[in-house]
Amino acid sequence: MRVKRRSWARAVTSVVAAAGLAGGVQVVAAVPAEAAIGPIQVIAGPMSATNSEPTRSASANCPPGTQIISGGGWVFVNGRGADADSVVLSQMQPVHPPSGQDSFVVLGQEMAPGTSSTWWVQAFAVCGQVPGLHVVVGRTQGSQPEQKAVAQCAANERVLGVGGNLVNPVGKVTLTAVTPLTATSAQAVADEDATGLNSNWQLEAYAVCAPTPAGYQIVAKPSSSTANSDPEQVAFVNCLLGTRALGVAAVELSPRPGTGLQVVFPGSPLEVVAVESTPTSLLWGPTLAQGICAT
Repeated sequence: MRVKRRSWARAVTSVVAAAGLAGGVQVVAAVPAEAAIGPIQVIAGPMSATNSEPTRSASANCPPGTQIISGGGWVFVNGRGADADSVVLSQMQPVHPPSGQDSFVVLGQEMAPGTSSTWWVQAFAVCGQVPGLHVVVGRTQGSQPEQKAVAQCAANERVLGVGGNLVNPVGKVTLTAVTPLTATSAQAVADEDATGLNSNWQLEAYAVCAPTPAGYQIVAKPSSSTANSDPEQVAFVNCLLGTRALGVAAVELSPRPGTGLQVVFPGSPLEVVAVESTPTSLLWGPTLAQGICAT
């Protein structure tokens, strides 16, 4: 029996990213303190148009004078019908141009054969002032069913935010992870659906890099204790007491063809939702929500 997912839609406004202690949170990385980060804020971008187009994009812009630290996005399918999980995120990209406004861009895509439901996508940007911040991209291309792209920061830097992008999405490939691979690198993982592709495709990973902030650590919490075959896997995590969220990341620990990320939300708590865009009876996940945290 397919489990009916609880409603996660909510009214969203610009907030200051802050979080408290959550029981059972696992700290998976920690490094010595070196630098401080000033005030940060989460900017909710406008919702995209609502329709059933194959793809739909949205962006959230940082206020003038601030930089993109990280971001996230979500897809919402109206009515949550039987095919509501067939729409997933295929782009989560921090944009830090040489001049002009920083932003975070997301793209939602319908997985083949699509959906008759209407849906929309929304982007969120975590913004602040961080000396030495820059964005690094890593790329991979091939025809293998799963691809992993890595973006590498310098040894004296840390990953503050992550992202991934399926170049020219065709409704046959899903993002299954956008995550800090280590404290100094970010990884994006993507998997073809069960029918696969006969052509090459390209994946990009993004890392927002900066000198190590004070109290830097990465925390994680799974959607469940074991893999399962639920149509949706939902995970929440908070940064530890005395620290605040700089970024959110997501990992399907055991992805299956057709599973993908639908929500990566930098709120309080941080939230991740992975879905079966193509229903499967195979066990998959659990899915990790990760918080990139500092004081």
